[in-house]
Amino acid sequence: IIKYLKENLENQSLSQLNRVIENKLLGFNINPEFNTAIIAALPELRQPKVSILQIAPCTGVLTQQLIKKYQNNTFFIDVTLLFNSENELKICKMIMDKFFPKSSSLLIRYVVADYLEYTPNMHYDILISAPTNKKVTGIERLKLARRFNDNRSNNLTSFIIQKALKEANNIGFVLPKYF
Repeated sequence: IIKYLKENLENQSLSQLNRVIENKLLGFNINPEFNTAIIAALPELRQPKVSILQIAPCTGVLTQQLIKKYQNNTFFIDVTLLFNSENELKICKMIMDKFFPKSSSLLIRYVVADYLEYTPNMHYDILISAPTNKKVTGIERLKLARRFNDNRSNNLTSFIIQKALKEANNIGFVLPKYF
């Protein structure tokens, strides 16, 4: 994907790149209406600083929409983007550097970590994700059940939501119909 980006970053639009990269990373394309619905559902925040954590931001398209939503109502936006791999981080950073203007009122941190193991350095105003719909079994499930004091859940999404509710004032998730 990085080779594709290097070859096409200058001659393709953000939406064209996003479609190809989402398809290669996820195996499908996210319906843009999901992003629009999540952004619309989030509260209007009028405060000096807005802090955002986005888990697995893919190409950063939703990140850009979040920043645009809050940039006129706040003095400073602090964004942490949490990636599953160094490769995913590089992809997003290349796209963000190309299509999103720098600003002195914006800080973006790029972090590679498993969200369930990640210890944030702040409480967030907004947390956004499209968590995996992976079933957990065996020792992995037992560890999570103990950690979250939850013997009923057997889906990674459930544990991610439980953690997110403790770490942010507002959360937005793209969830499968059943999890």
